[in-house]
Amino acid sequence: MVVERKSATDFSLAVMDKRLFGEIGKLKSSYDHPVYIVEGDLYQGRFHTEPTAIREAIAWMTVMQGVPLVPSPGPEFTAELMFVMASQAQHGMGHPIVMRSGKPFDPVNGQRYLVEGLPGISESLARALLDHFGSASGVFAAGVDDLAQVAGISPQAAARMRKVLDANWPGSRA
Repeated sequence: MVVERKSATDFSLAVMDKRLFGEIGKLKSSYDHPVYIVEGDLYQGRFHTEPTAIREAIAWMTVMQGVPLVPSPGPEFTAELMFVMASQAQHGMGHPIVMRSGKPFDPVNGQRYLVEGLPGISESLARALLDHFGSASGVFAAGVDDLAQVAGISPQAAARMRKVLDANWPGSRA
């Protein structure tokens, strides 16, 4: 992880003179997980700043390039945030993260809940898989070719599901 820290003014100028796009490219080619922290009000009017260009640059960074932009009110907040980010990068959150809440207790909704936990599976696809295979265990036991026979499940989606289902748990003895 690397953090690029800029003032809101510098960020705005980097957008307006198109420097930002090259900077993002260099960061992405050198680091696995670049993060931008911008200190100050990004949307406050500045000399030669186009609000539309700022919004488009933020959207491009986050959606197209996968580089998060984290706002900060000032240097003290940034320092605290960077400490927490470094700590989490090295040691994790320090407590378990609940991936999904509201777990159902009845078998029907429980099976749908389990199948919906697979990558790319919506409620309607979970129902289609359960209708096709008859149970959550049937879905989980199905191979890629069998999964791909269900309407709405592409071979790529089936392969992603099998990849998750077949992956070894870190630290397991299997």
